[in-house]
Amino acid sequence: MNGTPLSPRAEALLNAQIAYMIRRLTGDEYEAWVRAELEADLQNARLLTLNQAMEPRLIKEVVHQFALELDLSGGVLELVAAVARALHAHPVHANTTLGDILSDNSFEEMLDKVLELRDVRERLVHEVVSNPLYAELATSLLTEGVRGYLDHAVATSRLPGARSLARFGREALQALPGGLEEALESRLHDYLRRALQGLLVSSGETLLELADTRLRDSILDIWDALKTRPLADGLHQLTALDLEEFFVLGYEYWREVRQTDFVRSIIDSGIDTFFELYGDTSLYDLLGEVGIDHEIMVQQAMRFGPPVIAVLHERGMLEALFRRQLEGFFASPEVAAILAAEFTAPAMPAAQ
Repeated sequence: MNGTPLSPRAEALLNAQIAYMIRRLTGDEYEAWVRAELEADLQNARLLTLNQAMEPRLIKEVVHQFALELDLSGGVLELVAAVARALHAHPVHANTTLGDILSDNSFEEMLDKVLELRDVRERLVHEVVSNPLYAELATSLLTEGVRGYLDHAVATSRLPGARSLARFGREALQALPGGLEEALESRLHDYLRRALQGLLVSSGETLLELADTRLRDSILDIWDALKTRPLADGLHQLTALDLEEFFVLGYEYWREVRQTDFVRSIIDSGIDTFFELYGDTSLYDLLGEVGIDHEIMVQQAMRFGPPVIAVLHERGMLEALFRRQLEGFFASPEVAAILAAEFTAPAMPAAQ
């Protein structure tokens, strides 16, 4: 507003227009007005394509700003923490099973799709069984198992003098020259590792040769045992603090990885592909592609519009909004000139 005072006639017109707009939004005409406006907008949407209405560059700038540059405030992180605590403590987990949220049919469809990826499965098995770290882990476990078994077998044997023999054995090992006990254990470790290398390769081949039908049946048996268990059984292993920390770790990882050229390239490629597919599609048809039509828009306008408008009207914010938008126009020299002009009624046509 430019501060120019309104003339009495301009003030009266401004008040009349504001009252008219408020009546339209708060009265019985609201739904009819919404329907008419949305219909007009959708008719215009038929005339504009995505490429005409928007540029990929602008979408990329927005996505880069909010996805790649914007950092969550402390308030958002606190909100996530509060939500994590509430979700973790919700009683619904005790009454909900895996089968309630994933049907047998859906699980079988996903399993069948995974089993179709035989090349992926073969590559995964090969990478696992041929990895030296996997062999080393198996060897360490077997070494500890052998030692534990021998100690237990000797200690619990009913043979006369077995326990004394075990005690003597331990004392004898301790009396050996320094490093000899470690050398003996190292030799056992090396022997088991060499023996396991061929066994692991053979087990990998056996696993790959396992018929898909047998593998499918085995996995379905596992699913049958798990699907009746409540979700609380799994969630009890995690605390609310664990969920919060997982979110923080995930967010910190995202902050790091989003700065890479890889993420930026993926986002830009996705936007470019979207415009390549739908660039020449009208905005009306594009809304239809995602399932939004005239009636859905009316429903949402009727759901959210009236309560929001009512609050604004009760607090005087609605009138203030319209006054801010219109007062400058009614105070303009153009309106003043129109109101000051003398209009002569058109002459009546002469009687024939």
